[in-house]
Amino acid sequence: MTTVLLPFICVMLCGAILSALFAFNSKLSSAIGVISSAANSLCILAIAVAALFFRDDADVFKTIFLIPIALIGFSGALHSIHYIGTKPKHGVPGFYYAAFNLTLCAMMSCLLLDGMRDKELEKLFFLLLWEIMGLASFVLVYFDFRSRGVDRASWIYLLSCEAGGLLLMYSFTHKGVSALVCGLLGFGLKAGFPILHVWLPKAHPVAPAPVSALMSGAMVNLGIYGLLTFYDLKTAPVGWTLAILGLAGTLTGIMFSLTKRNIKAILAYSTVENCGIITLGIGCGILGGVYRHAGLETFGYLGAFMHLINHASLKGALFLCAGSVYHSTGSLDADKLGGLIRKMPSTGKMFTLSALALSGLPPFNAFLSELVIYVALFAGLTGTNSLPVAIFCSAGIIVLGATGAFALASLVRTAASVFFAEPRDQEIFDAATPEKPLMGRAIFITLIPSLIVMICADSVARIIFNTIDFLFICDEDIQTAAISQIVSILKPVCMINCLLVGLFMLFYGVSTILKRRHRVLRGPTWDCGYVKPTARMQYTSSALVQSITDFFSPIFGIAGRRRGAALASEPGSDIADRMFWNLIFRITARWSEKIHRFQTGYLHFYILVMVVAIIAMLLWAFLPEVLK
Repeated sequence: MTTVLLPFICVMLCGAILSALFAFNSKLSSAIGVISSAANSLCILAIAVAALFFRDDADVFKTIFLIPIALIGFSGALHSIHYIGTKPKHGVPGFYYAAFNLTLCAMMSCLLLDGMRDKELEKLFFLLLWEIMGLASFVLVYFDFRSRGVDRASWIYLLSCEAGGLLLMYSFTHKGVSALVCGLLGFGLKAGFPILHVWLPKAHPVAPAPVSALMSGAMVNLGIYGLLTFYDLKTAPVGWTLAILGLAGTLTGIMFSLTKRNIKAILAYSTVENCGIITLGIGCGILGGVYRHAGLETFGYLGAFMHLINHASLKGALFLCAGSVYHSTGSLDADKLGGLIRKMPSTGKMFTLSALALSGLPPFNAFLSELVIYVALFAGLTGTNSLPVAIFCSAGIIVLGATGAFALASLVRTAASVFFAEPRDQEIFDAATPEKPLMGRAIFITLIPSLIVMICADSVARIIFNTIDFLFICDEDIQTAAISQIVSILKPVCMINCLLVGLFMLFYGVSTILKRRHRVLRGPTWDCGYVKPTARMQYTSSALVQSITDFFSPIFGIAGRRRGAALASEPGSDIADRMFWNLIFRITARWSEKIHRFQTGYLHFYILVMVVAIIAMLLWAFLPEVLK
């Protein structure tokens, strides 16, 4: 498949170069960038999907990771036409499309390296492409460089990329436990593992929406791909590590989204949660293989990769919806927005449905993938003789249940306050522009895999099972029986979903015809006896979850506010920032101040330092040989 996809990637790379060369001709560079990224992503998407069905390649595992990249690359390019435009307030469109195409090229190329004869050369090329991906995506995050907070967020993102690259360099050039630990840290930074997720809530709120969709829906998956490709993870310590990281990320990610008002910050923490669910599934799969439990292994891996596809589709659509809201209103503050369903009906409906789906509610697609992980945990709980595995499965069931409740509270309150509530800031609402049809179509395209999984989950499960069968350790016959069992569970659910989708389409068609034939009367909602209800009489996005944030205030770092008092500003901070990263930043700043004293401004002093450094390096290199 590599030879088939290579020409499309080369054409996309040429599009990146041409977009940069014609950067100051906005219309031409934008046209080149959009056409090259959209057309080639669509072709690569078609080839990847065909590879899944026809299995024309011995290694189709990479297509699971390639499909989200191509899908969001295509829809993100279409969405960028209006989101970026030809005359943005900040940044140059040509440089945006050049970096967007280059990021896509690097991400896809990382997947196509697997299979080279020289493994050391393969690792070298992977590191180069990984670095290009980080630098190109940094340019995209920094695109709106004059806006408040972009500098700090983009530098944190760049530092996380470079730190991950350095860890991977050490890991690829060494062996043993230290190499594995550095690999977990390096790829974990990209995958958004707990504590290592520092860049996600910082970069996403300031990055352009198509970039956030690409990074959250596709780029974080590459961290999982790297771990599964370059390391032997089928050991108990690694399985327990990933399982515990999955539990921690699943619960803490969605809990911290409750303290945020910025729509994209809420979605960023939701990414931490969903990456935790994927990691939890993979941890279940590894532990199932180690302890020879076929149900835990099969259902764990299967649920993880089903959720990977579901999350990519839903989160990509949600970020594009957030971009449409920002393009229309110029704001992402959920406490100030409201009533946008009147001006953005298609966007509002797709955001609401995607939020419900990502919360794990039936009958949506994310519910089905989480259901498979639930089955894995229940299988592990009832069929294992290991007490630690039983305790872990019990904790996993509780955490997944609590996570679903928090996700529903976080995402649905965002949809309700932004689209269905009365506008809190009338000026923002009055200045809001109607949604662009092309942006809505881009969002809908991103949701197509979600619809497919929703009505054909049993078939998708079989395809994924055949794609990831090399991960399994347990007996093949037992694995086949396990997949038959999960298909028998999913098939009736899919039949019901097909019926529901058909009824929904029938209802929508009939209502559309009736609206055309009859005049629809519009008025204020039921006012509970109030003569003239106003936006001040309704809950804000933050107030809807204030009881939860008050209860967990020690975890969220909320202090100095009377319990039950109104929220004056966005409260809380990430526990990883408070207890880990802020300490590192303070130590780094302290040492930087000391090093800063060496900047005397005298050229002679700088030359002296260089000479001393060269002499020290020479002594370090040759002194051991002399002493021998």
